[in-house]
Amino acid sequence: MSNSFSKKIDKKQIDLILKYMSSHLKENNNENILYFFSTKKYKMTIYKTHTLLIQGSDYDNILKMLKIKNENTNENIEIRKDITIGTDESGNGDLFGGVSFAAVKIPKENREALVNLGVDDSKKLKDNFMKKVYDKVLKLTIHEIYNLEPEEYNQLYEKYKNVNTLKTYGHNKVIKKIYKENDLVVIDQYTNINRFNDQMICIGEKKDYEMHLETKAESKYLEVACASILARVNFLKQIEKIEKELMMRIPLGCVTSIVKPYLLSLKKNNVELNKYIKEHFKTNKD
Repeated sequence: MSNSFSKKIDKKQIDLILKYMSSHLKENNNENILYFFSTKKYKMTIYKTHTLLIQGSDYDNILKMLKIKNENTNENIEIRKDITIGTDESGNGDLFGGVSFAAVKIPKENREALVNLGVDDSKKLKDNFMKKVYDKVLKLTIHEIYNLEPEEYNQLYEKYKNVNTLKTYGHNKVIKKIYKENDLVVIDQYTNINRFNDQMICIGEKKDYEMHLETKAESKYLEVACASILARVNFLKQIEKIEKELMMRIPLGCVTSIVKPYLLSLKKNNVELNKYIKEHFKTNKD
């Protein structure tokens, strides 16, 4: 089955590819591409950003030569890159704002463009870069976004008393909007499958899709990486909205020494905090 693999490589690895694949080197007119190789089973592109993209099958010998582990391979699951839905969330560890969720599917013809765009795990990217590529990621993907804002977040937490149940609530909400029969869903692991199923029962939902929880999924799957960017930018938009309403800059994260002064100032001015913060955070307790 056709598959895709992408990873940043260094100059030494590029030189190895040139030596090993010289007979398959092809001309290309794309100014963003350093080298392009084509065989009967796969095509390989090396971009000026030193991103390696391989599309096709039976390319494990290349990865072995480069001493790269193919993280897309999992003996317990068939990774169907052509129909995978990737999801991610942002804001879970921040006192201010709620949580933003995104689910993404990628048409085959757009995968290369997203790699060339520099899509990666949002934790590895700067906020300004993600804002810059956000509209392009939207255009190149099939996606759904759900902004769980502070007031609704607090209501749901009061109901379920569990952060992971809220995550399951948000992930399920975006998945179901774009899910089609036989899609495989990949979520960055925050719980195990048994607890996920229990959480679905808790929120009154039926899990009628095939899904896989995997650690560091945003670094392994282009779909999850795109979802991480969409979620992050939407969470930042939540923060910007709060800043406009409060007419003040507010900090990200939940480090007590940083956020406490802002919190005390808002309490002193009798601000309705449930509209702006996650009330169950320890930082909010006097």
